[in-house]
Amino acid sequence: MKEIRNLLWAGWLSRNFPQVPIVYLIRHPLAVAASARALDWTPEHFDRMARQPELFTDHLSKVGTVPDQLTSKWHRTLAAWCIENIVAIRTLAGTGAQLLIYEEALAQPSSVSSTLGHLRVPADRLEGIRAPSVTTRPDSPIRVASGSFPSWTASTDVALVEEGMDMLRIFGFDDFFSPDGAVDCAALRSAWDEGGESRW
Repeated sequence: MKEIRNLLWAGWLSRNFPQVPIVYLIRHPLAVAASARALDWTPEHFDRMARQPELFTDHLSKVGTVPDQLTSKWHRTLAAWCIENIVAIRTLAGTGAQLLIYEEALAQPSSVSSTLGHLRVPADRLEGIRAPSVTTRPDSPIRVASGSFPSWTASTDVALVEEGMDMLRIFGFDDFFSPDGAVDCAALRSAWDEGGESRW
């Protein structure tokens, strides 16, 4: 089962139902925001999170002051991504949940083998993994020609990328994700393994 709106309680779910294997998939936040922008999604979930002071007290105390005026969809989408992922990384630590990094899996499909084992799925299910699903957009990295990954960088204004990186700095994610689409997988895994303790 795939869930994209239940990240805030994934840790609770994993602790209360340890028999349910959880794989936490994380993708470059600017790619996520670019996809949401292309689909014209409205980030109402950010507004719901902003109305929960306990959420900020419990998990975002090290972040400092979050900008009050996040009026654009771009800013609010990225702020929501950051908040959800901070909470997920902090609360899933030590639960047995496994991290899967989208860009790493796309570049090296064989890296998904341990994830399949965690989900008790036979490794031969990897065959054809590069074949896109029918819901994959034409400009998805999976569909574009080899060598042009990631495609979102070409379709996102430079100003938006710069604003996005500013947002990632505020929340402490800029060390993991670069404006050119690169992901520091080793650093991200290290933060995951420690539950983000030294950062959040």
